[in-house]
Amino acid sequence: MGGARVLTVVAATALSLGGCSLLPPAPVVVTVDAPAPVVTGAAAPTPSARTTSGSSDDASGRDPGPGVEKPYVSGSRAWTEVAERTGPALVRIDVAGCDTRVVGSGFFVADDLVVTAGHVATGASALSVQYAGGVVSALVVGIDRTSDVAVLRTAAPVAPATVRLAASGAPSTTAVGLLGFPLGSFDLRATEATAGRGVAVDYGSIKATEAFGTDARVNDAVTGGPVVDAAGAVVGLVTGPALWVSGLDTSADGRNAKLEALGQRPRTKRPAATADPAWLRSPAVVVPAASIAADVARWRDAPSRDLLECYGDVAPPLGDSQAPTVEVRSGHSYARDVAAAISLQGQALNTGGHEVAFAVFTPDRQDRLGGLEKWRDEQAGRHWDHVTVRRIVGSGDVVDASVELRTRLDPAHRVEGRSCVEQEQQVQLRRSGGGWLVHRVTDAAPPRPC
Repeated sequence: MGGARVLTVVAATALSLGGCSLLPPAPVVVTVDAPAPVVTGAAAPTPSARTTSGSSDDASGRDPGPGVEKPYVSGSRAWTEVAERTGPALVRIDVAGCDTRVVGSGFFVADDLVVTAGHVATGASALSVQYAGGVVSALVVGIDRTSDVAVLRTAAPVAPATVRLAASGAPSTTAVGLLGFPLGSFDLRATEATAGRGVAVDYGSIKATEAFGTDARVNDAVTGGPVVDAAGAVVGLVTGPALWVSGLDTSADGRNAKLEALGQRPRTKRPAATADPAWLRSPAVVVPAASIAADVARWRDAPSRDLLECYGDVAPPLGDSQAPTVEVRSGHSYARDVAAAISLQGQALNTGGHEVAFAVFTPDRQDRLGGLEKWRDEQAGRHWDHVTVRRIVGSGDVVDASVELRTRLDPAHRVEGRSCVEQEQQVQLRRSGGGWLVHRVTDAAPPRPC
């Protein structure tokens, strides 16, 4: 099993993997935990009011089931209502490539179609989507390298809600709301902004000339997320903070030069003792709704693409590349992040992407498994059918999950003649620069027939 640290809504971190060469990855941005935004006109909720840290049981002894999160909004009460209406259509996306791990956000435009930023989905070898009802795998339908828009198709039509695309992007001085997720949990937040001037976007292989800027100071937390007007219609998609949409220079001099070009005050010092979230924030850059609508219309009925193969990949053992279905029975704030990481590993295994799946382990776990080749041999003939995340205990950067895995076996690798087995396991996961990583797996009971 495996996972990785979750960065708000998009942060890319290189993994120590050999393999295919990717097109230039999403910019690597150091992210830091940010305090919850203040909700105007109401007392700001504390983490204990919205999550179940430590023990995840309620008074009945059961792990509470997942629900729809309430947004935290920096802005007026009206924007809180807009965010609440739009929130069920938002998703968090966990992408693993041959040598990258990216976590981003997106939004449903149809029952099985998700829109996100193009550079989030580029180079996907495995891809999972967290939504208000759980976790589902997905494939890339198309990536527009002239607009930084990507369209994904989920394995099943699961959207609890969809957004409405506006006819055009927000004109100058129009108030808009930027929606996305914070660090550490699947929990919607939004911030108010004013949209205006034109901005060019250049990621090397992906460029967008029709983007517009905002005065919302953000870090990478909302990349791929929707930008809505006061009526809740999507007027754009966040491609990223202005500090890095036109290059990867994140040095102090580089950041200050970009801030000055954007009319922002440069920062000459960074606190040495405490992390300063504002240090990495800059005005958000947005791709207009017209570009999104054109790409959705072009790809709505198009077939999904194959996942990117890496060097060392082998054919799926059972000739079936389907990702495992995932059931989340825990209401812990990290439950869907954890389930998404495990789903990501299962999808990679089922498609023969053992390098990608192996990278979902912590380095210590990789060493204890004896390396990639030994572990690859042990996985021969296995296909993950279904994963159930039943219970999670923990907080911060370490959690323990009770997981049940149903595995199908080909004839040459059956256990005591069984073609399908179920296994209860205790899985410890740790957060690390791009999602959750599996650190320890302990069998809680002997395998049983399905």
